[in-house]
Amino acid sequence: MLLELCQTQEKLKEKVEELYTSLNVHDAFPKLANVDLEFVQILLMARDLKINLRKCVIGSFFKWDKLNQAMKGHHQLLG
Repeated sequence: MLLELCQTQEKLKEKVEELYTSLNVHDAFPKLANVDLEFVQILLMARDLKINLRKCVIGSFFKWDKLNQAMKGHHQLLG
């Protein structure tokens, strides 16, 4: 069972590397040509996290702005 899992993991790693190569990341970003696949995956996850956090923060600001408008009027901020 453990041997089968190890073999499956290796096959999946090969497929991920094939997919990564097919995305032509090296052509679009030549500086990443010799960078480890796992490191690039971490970079992409960090980028996605940054984008999601930015969306949440912007949404939070809009909620506060709506609350301020409801309490004091459109042009007056709570203070």
